Amino acid sequence: MIRLVGGLVFAGVLWVLNLRLGAALVVVAVLALSLISIVSPTAGTRIDVGIAKVTAPIARSVATILLAIVYFLVITPASLFLRLFGRDPLISPAAAGPAGTWVVKPRSDTTMVRRQFTLEPGASAGTQQGRAATAARLLVVMVSALVLLMAVDLTLGTAYVSVRGALDSDADRRASTAAMVNESWAADYFEELHDVWPNRFAWTPLLGLTPPDYEGTYINIADRARATYVAEGEGDDATSVYFFGGSTAWGYGQRDSYTIPSYLARLAQDDGRPVRVTNYGQPAWVIWQELSLLQQLLAEGNVPDVAVFYNGHNEVGQQVQELTADPSYLQASSVKNAVDNRRLRGSLAGLMDSFKGFYKRHSILVRGAEAFRSESSGLAPTPLLAETRARNAVELHHRAVEVIERLAESYGFEAVFIWQPDAYTTEGGDAASFTSPDREGFGQAYLDATALLGPPILDLSDSLDGVKDAVFIDEVHTNELGAEIVARAIYPHLSIEP
Repeated sequence: MIRLVGGLVFAGVLWVLNLRLGAALVVVAVLALSLISIVSPTAGTRIDVGIAKVTAPIARSVATILLAIVYFLVITPASLFLRLFGRDPLISPAAAGPAGTWVVKPRSDTTMVRRQFTLEPGASAGTQQGRAATAARLLVVMVSALVLLMAVDLTLGTAYVSVRGALDSDADRRASTAAMVNESWAADYFEELHDVWPNRFAWTPLLGLTPPDYEGTYINIADRARATYVAEGEGDDATSVYFFGGSTAWGYGQRDSYTIPSYLARLAQDDGRPVRVTNYGQPAWVIWQELSLLQQLLAEGNVPDVAVFYNGHNEVGQQVQELTADPSYLQASSVKNAVDNRRLRGSLAGLMDSFKGFYKRHSILVRGAEAFRSESSGLAPTPLLAETRARNAVELHHRAVEVIERLAESYGFEAVFIWQPDAYTTEGGDAASFTSPDREGFGQAYLDATALLGPPILDLSDSLDGVKDAVFIDEVHTNELGAEIVARAIYPHLSIEP
């Protein structure tokens, strides 16, 4: 029973830390050992003895570390405080002299700590005495303790980051969602996706992270655009449609030929309308980055007949990351920090910043403190904060829309602006499983932003309402069925000549 309860508690801790695979393995192992012990007590005893032999050195190591932490973080500071003020709790108040009733035990060798009740003769001569010597020794002990604590902290933190990163990968998590679990290609797709995004994306001035040319089984990129379905018999007279947006437009969770842009090309083909759709969606982009790319394309002489902008989620996400009323993009502060750190490279300040950044990423204590602060500080935002985030997101979006409309009028193309659906705006289906807990308050901000929309924005945030099949792989990205449904909602709003 002790093993069973202890194992289940440990599995629960792993589950809370989002180490789901580890928790499942622990539960299976504990249940199996418990069953063996019930069926065959002799075999159970042998297993217990074997486990004890394996865990004994681990237990000694953990005990040493825990005792060292208590000694250096509790006992040593208290002792230092008392000694600096000349107080010794071991001195009896009724003692006749400063030495009290204690017998001085001379120091001779390191084995003395294991012979605490014997008086060792031959005390070493010349040992430093007094408060200064005591303070110096305590300083050495505290520095050593700090180094030991940092080493243990970084070791445990690095192990945690490595294990969690391996267990929490896209291939392990999103491929197993209800929307993807029946797709035989899902695991291979997410491994390929992890290879290209964000590992291969490079920083481009004025745009942000942009993709390289890439050839894969499910993902292919050339000249900033992801491969899109090409209709049969498409010629030079086909209507040119440029599709801009973030990762949902790019097709996160979908193969090349089954993204929203690809389904638009398929729908046009079914209608007998020659259309050539180019997918310029980019993961983690907002509309101001899309505007910059559009300007580059126009300057290069690439003018579409129709330009579709599919946005919303990242615009609000940007405000959740950092409130701003100025055009910006996701992770802008991270880029700024990277630039500042590069400027300081080689200097003492740069070295300190690099060390602090490394320690923060790999410290188990820092991660624990941040998790505790997140849970205890009540990150659920106020209605006023949600409203401010929504207002900033919509106003910035509208300002970009005004610039794009003027470009469209000047260059002679049509601009269509879509406000996208996500799990927070969707009723029914599997959407509710991705909306709780909403610790950062994104959902309310997105709903508030949707309520503030006006022309010429087409609000299609409800286009996934009532879908009974599972379509979401997280709070915003969908499988290929979701992409098809959204494309069918967008298609009637495109002016495409037959």
